[in-house]
Amino acid sequence: MFWERLEEMPWSEVEQECVSRREQLCLQIAMLESRLNECDKLSAEGRELGTAKQAVQSQLTMVGERMKYARRLMTKIEWRAAVFEIYGQEGIDQCSEWIAAREQYEKANGDLQSLR
Repeated sequence: MFWERLEEMPWSEVEQECVSRREQLCLQIAMLESRLNECDKLSAEGRELGTAKQAVQSQLTMVGERMKYARRLMTKIEWRAAVFEIYGQEGIDQCSEWIAAREQYEKANGDLQSLR
């Protein structure tokens, strides 16, 4: 449900929602660790708590990745708006050409480095 809600939100709100979710997940991990420390880790309950903790940690990783993606996207949008404001569409076109050329250069250099 959380991921579906994110898909419907504007990108400017996604980061804040992810921060909130990250705090909830960190609290869940702390609670699970506390309960895990109180019981025998090799018991059925201990294994169940360990499995639950790993599941929450994987969700935390996914939230972190989504936050990084949202931040990169917002930075790109802000830069695009700034370039357009200062240089207009011609500036956007020149930046797009430069980015495409840089990507080709990096790909070519990456291919050459892999051959070494």
